[in-house]
Amino acid sequence: MKKLFTLSMLSFLFIMKSNAQCSPDFSNTVLGLSPLGDSIPCASAGNAYDQTIQIYAPDSVYITSLSTTVHVYSIRVDSISNLPCGIGYGFDRADRTYVTTPTVPARGCMKIAGTTSDPAGQYKLKIAVTISTSLISGTYPDASLIPGLGSAFEVFFRVGASSSTCAPIDTSRTAVNKTSSCRTNDFTGIAKVTNAFTSFEIAPNPVTEHSVVTFSSDNSGSYETIITNTIGEIMSSEKVEVNAGDNQVNLNTKSLNNGIYFFTIKDGKNSMTKKFILNK
Repeated sequence: MKKLFTLSMLSFLFIMKSNAQCSPDFSNTVLGLSPLGDSIPCASAGNAYDQTIQIYAPDSVYITSLSTTVHVYSIRVDSISNLPCGIGYGFDRADRTYVTTPTVPARGCMKIAGTTSDPAGQYKLKIAVTISTSLISGTYPDASLIPGLGSAFEVFFRVGASSSTCAPIDTSRTAVNKTSSCRTNDFTGIAKVTNAFTSFEIAPNPVTEHSVVTFSSDNSGSYETIITNTIGEIMSSEKVEVNAGDNQVNLNTKSLNNGIYFFTIKDGKNSMTKKFILNK
């Protein structure tokens, strides 16, 4: 049994290494995921599966239930769980972070691939994200619960005895969703993004003369801070020493003109971005 599992894992790793890359469709205008989370093609048990999902993160979205427009600054996918055993995922961006700029959406893609022998049925995926918007910012272990935006993160994956025997996806509250026996898909060879930064704030914002960036870090070390403009150009970058716990960094805007900018802090594996307005 152990030998069979090892061979299955090696086979799966080879599949993921070959197929983890995908190419964003920059003509795509379907909000959220495409195919939509309730329309992803069914997997056939015992057969190789390979599906590219396009990602379209708008710079703003109108939420009918709140009667307001929410500006989206950045979305980072931290993890995806409850995929059937043998199925893994990869993104076009190593940091899995998609940053928008005013009137310019962020586009990307995700690849789901592998072979599973798990029981036939419907699996509701649990997507953990770190999101920054004009309404809410923070880390959400289950993105489908984000007020007003959760429906974009409701994703269902089906397994059938054959591709022709998959039942239609049931999105109702009474739907029977199976639970994968593989709690994580870490053996895909794709590094898991941890939530290294929390309590990330810039104050005051808008910035007039002096502002301070405050955040908490899980780790200590030498990190990089980057300021970019609305078209993604790097305006400045600095190395800072970060301690585990609470930190403060002075926001250096001396060489910048008034306008909209994005401040990013990264440690090589993790990053978080915050928008700020400079009005000297």
